[in-house]
Amino acid sequence: MLKKNLYIIIEHKNREFLSQVLLSTFAIKKGLRVFIGNYRGIFKLLSLKKERSGILMMKGGLSEELTRLIKKKCDHYIILDQEISPGYKKTFYVDWVSNRFLSETIKYIDLYCCLNDIIFFASKKNKLFKKEKIKLFKSGWPRIDTWLPIFKNYYLKETRSIKNKYKNFLLFSSDFGVTSKEDFEEELERIPWGVKKNKIKEIRKKNFLHAKKTYDEYKKFILFLKEIDKSPYCPKILVRSHPGESLKGWQKDLVNFKNIEYIKPSESIDPYIFACSGFFHRGTTTAYQAILAKKPISFIYLDRHVRELHLYKENLMKEATIVKNTKDFLLWSKKALNREINQKNANIKISKKIKKELNLQKNFSSKIIIEKIDSLKCKKEQKMNYNFAEITFKDEIKNKTKNSIRKILSHIFLKEKTIFNELKVKKLDKGIQSKEIKDTIKRLNKLLKLNIKSKIYVTQISDNVVELEI
Repeated sequence: MLKKNLYIIIEHKNREFLSQVLLSTFAIKKGLRVFIGNYRGIFKLLSLKKERSGILMMKGGLSEELTRLIKKKCDHYIILDQEISPGYKKTFYVDWVSNRFLSETIKYIDLYCCLNDIIFFASKKNKLFKKEKIKLFKSGWPRIDTWLPIFKNYYLKETRSIKNKYKNFLLFSSDFGVTSKEDFEEELERIPWGVKKNKIKEIRKKNFLHAKKTYDEYKKFILFLKEIDKSPYCPKILVRSHPGESLKGWQKDLVNFKNIEYIKPSESIDPYIFACSGFFHRGTTTAYQAILAKKPISFIYLDRHVRELHLYKENLMKEATIVKNTKDFLLWSKKALNREINQKNANIKISKKIKKELNLQKNFSSKIIIEKIDSLKCKKEQKMNYNFAEITFKDEIKNKTKNSIRKILSHIFLKEKTIFNELKVKKLDKGIQSKEIKDTIKRLNKLLKLNIKSKIYVTQISDNVVELEI
């Protein structure tokens, strides 16, 4: 059957998988054919296509070569950038939205989806977006769809398991970014797309100062936790690092604690938020998720650097108890645990400003986005029997040769180059597999009463690319 093809990329499985499958579910229900997978697999699939057709949706910018490939193979190139998170002032977003792209590639964007009004109007003022007349769409976030209270039922099994294991506990969700020497090195390499060579030295200096301040704050936080752990009133605390942080810092610094335990970010944070008795943070986006789950919140404010970074997330601060020392924390933790035990969390109200920042609507954002996509003019295609390897034998030989050369050079120059991703949790963990996607769609269909009665065809076409349709 002739159908519009939609290509959806997943980068971080533990953050994006459920929301991207939810988006895919609305798409196949609407009659689209969906290919959901990793970067390598989706781009290999595009390279195999003979005709220009379909719609590709992804989160950020690419090289000019890959962007041209998208435009050569697809009718539409859509950006839904889930790194452009809520909470900042409009002026902050104006430059940020385009800094995620090489300036030469912005002209290829057919539609830029915005989370809320603030980002929408900031994007309108962006010079490069205005110059290229980029079409904007206030879409909301599929990721926020999965934060809604109804999804507590989706994670019931996982939440009960966590509760049984840890009982009443408080959850800290990190967004430090710099927690070890390796994170420090990576921060220095964060150079925005298309920066002129004469500006790189200045940017690295700025990045170094930012990294140093953040690392100093992180060390203060570790001392803060040590002091809390000594108290006879210290509750059970779980500390979860950000998926982008090196594991080394946390694993080294969170040892020999009686009441505080470190958990890797190798799985979704959602059931931990639903299971916790209280949530504390320093500005992380997952705090919004805890607010929607109606958890008691505290904001850890140990250093002026936090004010410099997060003052413009004023609504997050207003929704929280500000904690500046161990005494503040222990008082808040006692209230949070009492509230949980007495089941008073349902009385916690969500402010209108938070609802506006999250762009909460009557319909799911996923549904709104798919309705917009379905309205776009796009060539339809017959089903193709794709089946391919993402990495060929030739590719494996090339990679092994490159790694061998790198090791030889590092030995000669006595300097081992850090491979940052080797120090973090894997972005795709066990990969993107048809069985997991099929099971997830069945659970979503039942949970949200989507009334999908037709047979769903879910086919694995490469290591990490799955084809879906009804």
